[in-house]
Formats: sequence, structure tokens, C-alpha cells
Amino acid sequence: MTWNDHHSNSERLSASAELSRRSGNTAKAVELYRESAGEELLAFEALGPDKTRARGITGVSAVALFYKGQEYTRAEQLAYRLLASDLPSFTTDQLRNLLQIIWTTHSASNAGIAFVPGDVLVSVKGGQVIHGGAPLDVIVQRVEGIQAVLFRTV
Repeated sequence: MTWNDHHSNSERLSASAELSRRSGNTAKAVELYRESAGEELLAFEALGPDKTRARGITGVSAVALFYKGQEYTRAEQLAYRLLASDLPSFTTDQLRNLLQIIWTTHSASNAGIAFVPGDVLVSVKGGQVIHGGAPLDVIVQRVEGIQAVLFRTV
């Protein structure tokens, strides 16, 4: 089968997974995302080394689909493999961001913590803030400020 065949199968499975997720059938969605990720990985492997841009896009897509399929270890391993290969620079930032998300979600899952729909994620920038970290007092200050706004809104 060709890249196009595997990628088309992946897109079809991913669309079905999204429909299942929206209808509340999370277990079916996870299963479909896993199948979609497998097809996207096959699509990635069907590409020649000269197709660096397509390999980058397809590889990032496969990592994201493994993540959505709750295959965190597999997503992480594939991201490392891709980071070590010769892919376009735009994929590096995307893969690093995915790794941050994978690590956070996997850690939460291992600790028995589950985020529910409607959670608010807080992002801070500037000063002593770096990607993935900031001084605790800055984070607490921002969270308390947002919490006050949310309580007033509710």
C-alpha cells in the first residue's frame, strides 16, 4: 500500500474517532484513534527519505494520534525517534510541545488524576517564565487572578 492509502485510512479512522468522542463513546474513540495512529505510522514509513516535509507532517500526526489513543509510551518513543532523525525544523517545536503534553497527561493518568471537560489551562509568559516552567509565586498569582475572574463570572 502507498502513503496515500495509509493516510486516507488514517483520516477516515480519525474522523470516526472524533464522531465517537463527540457522541460520548470515549472507549470507541480511543480504539479508533489507535487504529488511525497505526495507519499514519505506516504512511510515514511508506515515504522515502527525500520526502522530508511530508515525513515531518505525517510523523507529527502519528505522534498526536497515538496520544489521542492514550498510547503515551508509544507516542513518546516515536517523538524521540523523529527528533533524532533528519526532519524539517518546524517539526521539532511541534514534537517538543507534544512531548510536554504527553508527559503531563501520562503523569496525571499514573497519579489517578483525570481532567474533565471544562477545565481551564493557564498559560503565563514573560519575565522568568520559560517553556514548561515558571517561578511558583508567578503561577500562583496568575491562577488566583483568573480564579477571581471566574468566580465573579459564575
